[in-house]
Amino acid sequence: MLKTTVLAILSMIMIATALGCEEEYQIETDEEFQQAVDNAVEDVFRAEIAPEEAFDGLVEEYSDRYSDNQIIEYVEERLDEKEEELLGNIDTMEQRTNELEEKALGYVDELEKLVDVSTMKEIEEEVDSQLEQIEALSDELEATEDVYEMISILEEMESIFEDMVFTLEETLHEAEEGVDEQGANEEPPAEEEVRKDLIAYVEKIEPLGEHEIAIVASHESVTGEQYEGDEVMHSELTENIIPAAENLLSSLRAIEPQTSKVRNLHQEFIEGWEKQLESFNLLVEALEQQDDKMVDEANQVLERGSQQLEHFNQQLNRMVEAHEVQLE
Repeated sequence: MLKTTVLAILSMIMIATALGCEEEYQIETDEEFQQAVDNAVEDVFRAEIAPEEAFDGLVEEYSDRYSDNQIIEYVEERLDEKEEELLGNIDTMEQRTNELEEKALGYVDELEKLVDVSTMKEIEEEVDSQLEQIEALSDELEATEDVYEMISILEEMESIFEDMVFTLEETLHEAEEGVDEQGANEEPPAEEEVRKDLIAYVEKIEPLGEHEIAIVASHESVTGEQYEGDEVMHSELTENIIPAAENLLSSLRAIEPQTSKVRNLHQEFIEGWEKQLESFNLLVEALEQQDDKMVDEANQVLERGSQQLEHFNQQLNRMVEAHEVQLE
């Protein structure tokens, strides 16, 4: 709707001004003009000024360089690109917060079965406090028309959910360690056992870091500014990236931590790379079918996987710090 309004305004401006102009510049290399358009587009998406005000000035300022039609076409292209980028970011973050919320509520349900009433009350009070913060942010999200502010609010909501999930995971792990297979209470394992398990775990996953880096580097070599065509990307995905990701996942699944704390941490690592592999396979299918929507879906899955891996690294860093384990 925003793009339609802007284009309608520009069309009226085009009718009102003289057609054609003496072309002295090339839009493709005119950095000043491109920056002015980007600034105007950002101002509109930030809802700081009305579209007609932003673009009336733009056309007036550069009508000596380009025809109105040239300006409209370039503005339309930048609007499409920025809209796709911003809405893609919002969609990815909304999916991530929904996943985190679902995980948190699942942990709360599990804890109700394992802890006493007093402990559960403390947990619910903490969760309720965090949910109140999220509700306040949701109200801000509804009230704003600034798309960039929406993204900032969603990032803050995601951060709160991540803290909530981490705390609930830790609490659940402690509760699970306090119950034996028959459901009778037993002493939780000594923290030294968790520390030893964590040390052994770190020693096993550290060598895999080189494989992760190689996969990411291969992916970056055929995407973004390094993109050289669908055939090159398809070849790199099928011959290098996907086999390497499958091997990495096999290595991860072969690791079996001894304590539930480290096992749950490791599961996050596995799930993150499962999403990465899923996105690579989706991208191959999208290239073979020339399906742009499937490309977008692959990118969204890739982003969710990247966020899950980032969350894993945050949890790992917190755990090694809490247990005084050194990372190389």
